[in-house]
Amino acid sequence: MSTFQYRELDLAKDSIRILRIAKGSFLDDISCELIETLPNTEEWPTYYALSYTWRGLEQTPGGPNHLPHVFVNGHRFNTTESLCLALYHIRSLDEDVYLWADAICINQEDNKEKGHQVRQMRDVYKTAEEVFIWLGLSNEDIKDLMESISWIDRRVAMSKARGNSGSWIDLCRNFLIERLGSLGSLPHSRQGQALAELLTRPWFKRIWILQEVAMARKARILCGPHSCPARTFALMPFLMGLEVDEHAQSVLDIMPRFRDNTWWSSSRCLHDLLVKFSRSEATEKRDKIYALLGMSEDAHDSARFYPSYQKTEKEVYRDTASFLIFGEVLGHNHFNFPDFTLQELCLPIIQLAEKTLSSILGQEDMGGPPALRTVRRLMLPLNEGKLKMSDILLSLAKKQEEMIKAGLSNEELLRAYAWASDRNGVERMIAAGVDTNAIDDYGKTAFEYAVAMRDSGRERPYRYSQRGTIRLEEYQECAQRLSQTTHL
Repeated sequence: MSTFQYRELDLAKDSIRILRIAKGSFLDDISCELIETLPNTEEWPTYYALSYTWRGLEQTPGGPNHLPHVFVNGHRFNTTESLCLALYHIRSLDEDVYLWADAICINQEDNKEKGHQVRQMRDVYKTAEEVFIWLGLSNEDIKDLMESISWIDRRVAMSKARGNSGSWIDLCRNFLIERLGSLGSLPHSRQGQALAELLTRPWFKRIWILQEVAMARKARILCGPHSCPARTFALMPFLMGLEVDEHAQSVLDIMPRFRDNTWWSSSRCLHDLLVKFSRSEATEKRDKIYALLGMSEDAHDSARFYPSYQKTEKEVYRDTASFLIFGEVLGHNHFNFPDFTLQELCLPIIQLAEKTLSSILGQEDMGGPPALRTVRRLMLPLNEGKLKMSDILLSLAKKQEEMIKAGLSNEELLRAYAWASDRNGVERMIAAGVDTNAIDDYGKTAFEYAVAMRDSGRERPYRYSQRGTIRLEEYQECAQRLSQTTHL
């Protein structure tokens, strides 16, 4: 039988594919149909979303796990063993199941489609009826653990429905003791070991699962044919006295119900997420950026940062540096950026800005239009206080005076002198009759730049430049001199 071929999605719309898994017995092959649909339309089905690890061997029908074949739209579809097992256990005996699974619902060979679909994954997991978290196969102790967590979850839910005012975690603790006995009992020990083993499985190391779990309204842990609610599973390591590594705990913290009291409620800017999760695992290095966009506070809007698999890793890292520094992705053809590594993107943003400026100063064509545009654009976040000025950055800024002179008007040069707190330069421009009320592309006058530099000097008594120490008094004098010649 021929292998499956994708039909092209309408990339002009927010189209996605949903997998309809036909009902069947455990002995049947897995028969599926891909349905193209648009969110919030009549054709939009109630569906589940799968969170799993890609890592694993390619599916071998039969074999030690007795895997069935997978067919999509009547054609053989090759999957990994992990995905095949997940589909096998998710399939229902008596009704069709609608599921979103990235390896099948996205054409992985079409980089343009991948970017289009990745930017929608936030909403795919957010609108799913429930997210299935596939951790792999089960054993007798894991089966007992799943049954215990499900029992505890039901008892707590019933108790809350009857008006019990106790917290969810306290009620879970009470019912855990009722179910397994005190810490150190045999059932407690065996199921604790099973839980500890689950927390070391590859799923907890994947970077994509962060967004998948964080966006879920409701989630369920699946191990073979056994399952339990994620909201109570997430509490079990703490209640059972297990030591959990930092990354696994970060994942548990964002499972449904308890996010508001965890790191999720603190800053989730893209840079913060990179620092926290850059060591997570991904099949493609670009995904260490793209997997974080959807759950970030500042980069989840695809109009500001669009994931594109048509770009190289180097281009993606440069896009990321541009976004971190400027709050937007600037075109590489119109602006000058150095190359960055993933590790460098985790450095303080001021160091990324410093590297960008330093790179421009070292270029032969540092007076060219792209370099000038970059320097001018870099001035904005510096003078608005979005980036804290450092001694070395001020020093680097002063070194670009000759470059600025080569390409700017007298009004622009006055603003540059004011930004650098060069009192002599300001005096020369005023004496030459330069309009001190002239504004730049951002609506800023030279006086406002001088004031910004004066204010930035409050934290330190002096700054350094090529011509030696610039004391705070010089900032003040520079601003005062400009204020006398402006009508602000």
